[in-house]
Amino acid sequence: MAIAWYSAAAVGSSLWSVYPGATLWRSAVYLGLILLAMVLARLTDDELSAVLALLASVAVVGSLAVVVVDHGIGTDGDGNWIGLYTNRNSLAPMAALGVIAGLYWLVPGVTAASGYRRAWGPVLVAVSLATLVGAGSRTAALALVAALTLVTVFGLVAGASRSHCWPPSRTWSVVACGGLVAVGAGLAVVAAAWNVSTFVQRREIWGLLWDRVLERPWGGYGFFAFWEVPEMVAGNVLLQRGSAHNSLVETALGLGVAGTVPFVMIAVLAAVNAARGLWLRPSAGTGMWAAVTIFILLENITESFVLWFSHIWVLLLAAALRRPTAASETG
Repeated sequence: MAIAWYSAAAVGSSLWSVYPGATLWRSAVYLGLILLAMVLARLTDDELSAVLALLASVAVVGSLAVVVVDHGIGTDGDGNWIGLYTNRNSLAPMAALGVIAGLYWLVPGVTAASGYRRAWGPVLVAVSLATLVGAGSRTAALALVAALTLVTVFGLVAGASRSHCWPPSRTWSVVACGGLVAVGAGLAVVAAAWNVSTFVQRREIWGLLWDRVLERPWGGYGFFAFWEVPEMVAGNVLLQRGSAHNSLVETALGLGVAGTVPFVMIAVLAAVNAARGLWLRPSAGTGMWAAVTIFILLENITESFVLWFSHIWVLLLAAALRRPTAASETG
């Protein structure tokens, strides 16, 4: 229902969009992404890891080849790797997903029947980490570290609880304490990165766009339309970059309250599904899904992946659609 609501708002916004033609065709393409997300949501853990590994392998290996063959084309003006992409913030998330998929293949028992996975798993992790470092994307690196840390802690607590290592009454105390530690660590990271230039610029962009959001709070400027009208961004260098660098702000800008409410519902559903799946069935598979979900949620805080028909947005929709199952239901 949340996805249907968001989709209706996206298509309907062509009626009041500042660029109706762009909004109409782009929102129509967006509907196709939902079908892709529905397919991904039904994949098994192994199937998802294969898809992620394939996409990441093509992106990372191809980008490494471009960097080696022609360093000028494979890097941006600051020397950061961009490879096959136009900027580092498109390459780095693919590398991070490659790390997650590769780590899943390294778990004992997961690749017992697949020799090529045992061989390619560590290679994928290594080249993906190298690409992530070469891209120099702080947002993707922080999101990956946070995702892997939270999944590891939560998975250990869930596993211990289900194996009755401690009384159920103590489980929630441990979860609460772990949550406080995670929040504290998150705040520490935010505080450390608060004055880093890339985050300072993002905060400036959000402040500028908030004023624009308040001008059209209910329906916004139309899905994918604001950045297509030169007059909207004239006179400000930061806005001329063509992105809000935050999916929530981007949604509020394009769709107002009509799209922001279902967007928040989609994000919450994705987080709940990931946590519930890992709690009901602590395993490498549910841990991988949870890591992917946390990573894409954090990435949407610093990038507008709700636009550009991104694989990150498709994975978020899939995470919201995915139905967690208990161990007894998986056979």
